Amino acid sequence: MSRLLLCSFAATLFALTLAPSTTLAYPPYVAGPSPAAYYWHQDVGYHREIQRLDNLVMLRKAEIKMLERQLAEWRPLDQFRTGRPVMLDVERARFQILEAKLDLQCLEQERFDLVHARGRGW
Repeated sequence: MSRLLLCSFAATLFALTLAPSTTLAYPPYVAGPSPAAYYWHQDVGYHREIQRLDNLVMLRKAEIKMLERQLAEWRPLDQFRTGRPVMLDVERARFQILEAKLDLQCLEQERFDLVHARGRGW
């Protein structure tokens, strides 16, 4: 174990002596985002993000309604034990509805977090 540490220390020391400018190049100090970037985010970026989330929520709700209508149309065909010609489609639609509802919850929570984070000044 100590031999491994000694070898790694020697290799690091050797690399530092060969090219100190490339291995120890630190990036210049950055104080933070410029005021223009901050105001752009507050005025434009925030509203674009809210609009994007609203559009995704609207699409997910429409998808859920479409799949539920589809299941309602297939319900008479899915009542028989033998045959059940649309069994896989019904199961796939139920899974897609569940997936869309969970995704909708995540999108609504993300929008809520974004609105409340701006209200707290983060």
